[in-house]
Amino acid sequence: GIARNLTNTAGVAERDPMWSPDGKWITYFSDESDEYELYLVQSDGKSERRQLTSDGTPFKHATSWSPDSTQLLYTGKAGDVHLVDIASGDRRHIVSDTFAQKPATSWSHDSKWIAYDRTDDNGMSSIWIYEIEADEHHRITSDMFNDASPAFDREGDYLYFNSGRT
Repeated sequence: GIARNLTNTAGVAERDPMWSPDGKWITYFSDESDEYELYLVQSDGKSERRQLTSDGTPFKHATSWSPDSTQLLYTGKAGDVHLVDIASGDRRHIVSDTFAQKPATSWSHDSKWIAYDRTDDNGMSSIWIYEIEADEHHRITSDMFNDASPAFDREGDYLYFNSGRT
């Protein structure tokens, strides 16, 4: 297809574009406000762009769309993960891991759960799942091993992860 400039912004750094799974939206980061903030634009360029964050926290990065294209995760430089509702623009802090610059996250196929790894006080990482609707966190692996990089399978039957057992 043809290339299209969706932002036409001069003198501004725009980076990390990400298509929504349904193909309707593109998110990206822009430093137009002197700090990188998250923006949303319709992929066909027919709508005005919408700023999703405005808090000026340092260096946001690593977006991840929910499979149903209604929510978005992004990570901050301090290892914090935030959830943004695309329709309302509401943002929720999910978790912080000060030992990791980007905790690994994975969406469930139904967009109701987020799996992530988080470093425990003993320096080992555990796998957790976050239930979005109930706003509850559940540790699903022990703190005895170094478990990381969770990934839901596409059908939602399994959650895979790496585990250091030596």
